[in-house]
Amino acid sequence: MRLRRRKHIDSRMSAVSAALAENPEALRGEWARQTQPAARRVNVELGCGMGLYISQAAAAAPDELFVGVERNQNVIIRALERAAGLPNVLFVCRDAAALGRWFAPGEAHGLLLFFPDPWPRPGDEKRRLTSPAFADTYASILPEGGSLELRTDSLALCRYSARVLETRGFTLPEGARRDGGIYTEYEQKYRRQGREIYILTAVRHTKGAGL
Repeated sequence: MRLRRRKHIDSRMSAVSAALAENPEALRGEWARQTQPAARRVNVELGCGMGLYISQAAAAAPDELFVGVERNQNVIIRALERAAGLPNVLFVCRDAAALGRWFAPGEAHGLLLFFPDPWPRPGDEKRRLTSPAFADTYASILPEGGSLELRTDSLALCRYSARVLETRGFTLPEGARRDGGIYTEYEQKYRRQGREIYILTAVRHTKGAGL
């Protein structure tokens, strides 16, 4: 379903444009130094939606830089407005497929994938955010010890992601699952509905296959 263009979106985007990284390629290798020099780590949320999680997480960790990626302008405007006033949040309104061109090797310390589309049909595997191609990109931009956290209500996607990540330079440590008490809009809704939420944490240990 196509989202309708939000009212006055151009003027609203202009009002919060300082937090929008319009040329993320120019920040490659420089995210923290150019935008938040005191940041001890860089966290990237793919598909940040309307920004409920990233705004709360950034407020709770002012010594970390958070980058939210959302390709839909109608959605990211709400995230930009919600995070207004937080100096440690930036947004990219692009498709996450270009992630490897925005971050240098080892630059992102944590990747967050919360309730991505599971794309359940076999022919759509390449669209999944935990496909082998995406996993190789994640392995390239995370340092050793860097982490990826997936939250989903799809057990099939969780199992698929675990299989892929273990073949691309990630380990799945026991007892690493956590939720931190900060949720996305989807997770809040699903928890109210009583749905099972699956949380997978993967830690990069060596270069993924194909790199």
